[in-house]
Amino acid sequence: MILKSKREARNEKDLYQKMLGHAQKLEQKQKAAPVAQNQEASKFKLWGYLMGSILIGVAGVAIYRYNKYF
Repeated sequence: MILKSKREARNEKDLYQKMLGHAQKLEQKQKAAPVAQNQEASKFKLWGYLMGSILIGVAGVAIYRYNKYF
């Protein structure tokens, strides 16, 4: 009884994968391109934040060092 239900469940799963397999491949192809663009955008954003924070740090040190009122 248990083996029969497991076998039927596996057969149903295989059938659904065959039915939807083509649609899933198309979705994967469509999702592949934006992921690459997302990674590049996140790299640029990371470098922007890094350079911005370094610039703010250097500016803060320069203002502290050369300002006579502190």
